[in-house]
Amino acid sequence: MKNDKCDLCALKVIFDQDTLSKERKIEDFFGTLRQLQNDGIIEKGYNRRAFEGSKNKSEMCAVNSKFFLSENKEKKCPEFILNMGLSVPEALSLNTARSTDRLTAGIHKMTLLILGLTAISVIVTIAVLLCK
Repeated sequence: MKNDKCDLCALKVIFDQDTLSKERKIEDFFGTLRQLQNDGIIEKGYNRRAFEGSKNKSEMCAVNSKFFLSENKEKKCPEFILNMGLSVPEALSLNTARSTDRLTAGIHKMTLLILGLTAISVIVTIAVLLCK
């Protein structure tokens, strides 16, 4: 795939490594991240893509999406947020709001199911009482 959907996503974090001091800082960041993961303090993941040469940078997905990995590049990412000048914190807020909306929709469906079952139970109970 020539075009990478992650290039258009606001959740992509780019670490510029154009100077040695920036590169060391980023290497320290990722070293600490891996150590915390190995110690079980934070979850595994946060895959990093590194580019050398003219693009001297590293990238990662802020929400640790499995669709950031190269084998999932051509699959739709449910976390995708079109980058229209958003900062990563703003994109994370949108991601959280979207997740909350999905959760709320699921809770609403469950509530309707429980209401329906309750209504059926009441009708059956009244029918049983009237038949006695």
